[in-house]
Amino acid sequence: MSEQSRYRELAGQLSLPVFFQPWWLDITSPGWDAVIVEEEGEVRAAWPYGTEQKAGFRIMRNPPMTPYLGPLFFLPPKEKVFGRWNQEDAIFEAFWKKLPRWDFFEVLALPGYDNFLPFHQAGFSVTMRLTYHLNLSQPAETLLDNMKSGHRNHIRKAAKDLKIEDGLPLLPRFYTLNRATLERKGKKYFFDQQVFTELISTACARRSGLVQAALHPNGEVAAMVFTCYDEHTMYLLLSAANPDAIHNGAVALLIWDAILKAKEMGLKTFDFEGSMDKGIETFFRGFAGERKSYLSCTSQPSGIWKLKRALLG
Repeated sequence: MSEQSRYRELAGQLSLPVFFQPWWLDITSPGWDAVIVEEEGEVRAAWPYGTEQKAGFRIMRNPPMTPYLGPLFFLPPKEKVFGRWNQEDAIFEAFWKKLPRWDFFEVLALPGYDNFLPFHQAGFSVTMRLTYHLNLSQPAETLLDNMKSGHRNHIRKAAKDLKIEDGLPLLPRFYTLNRATLERKGKKYFFDQQVFTELISTACARRSGLVQAALHPNGEVAAMVFTCYDEHTMYLLLSAANPDAIHNGAVALLIWDAILKAKEMGLKTFDFEGSMDKGIETFFRGFAGERKSYLSCTSQPSGIWKLKRALLG
């Protein structure tokens, strides 16, 4: 049995984060693979990764629309913390032996996983990124009271001015708005429309996603938001506002509506899938979530690949 087949089997037995699900990876990275580490017939860790070939280079990284990936551990609890570290060290040694050779490898791990040492010792450059987590065990009134007053006011006004509807029939419009949002900032847009549409549609069909639109009374889209979720967490993955029908509270209203739906589902956490962009980060900060860091690890042993990235990006 191949490592990927073993991983698919494992995914059917365990509760994995939504980005680690085989169906998610099938859509976002058709060439994805995985490595599994077992001990005495028990799976101790798994590492799915996106992979592609570019001009003869092997590129391994999180696929598009997949903010978190990397190693997952299924270890019994240890009384001593150094026992856990020793276990992870041994697993990483097995990972490095099983992973294919790469020219570029970027890992954006799940928030909360902070063991950067094995990556550092393997020659990766390690930095941290930020997101915000909202604890959904709090009453809705508390969540609303804790957020920035400007957000509350915008949400209340938008709730009067706009109506929220299912966004699935509006996916072509969502793609156009989302793409335009990034391009207005001078950023390259990496999402293929077919993948964008298939991923959102499949996530919603599997009850792992929610796409909502805020509409003006005339039916014009003011904003759209896509969230995905697993058994514990809802993630704010994509959002876009319509500059031709702007409403200052439209995106905040849709996020608040998603937060309320996540609470109704009994989820524990709302993850803003944070951005290092100053404007976006400041906006997310206003919802009063707890700041969380996550690992960003990069290895590019190929000198030719380094030169290519330096010259062409």
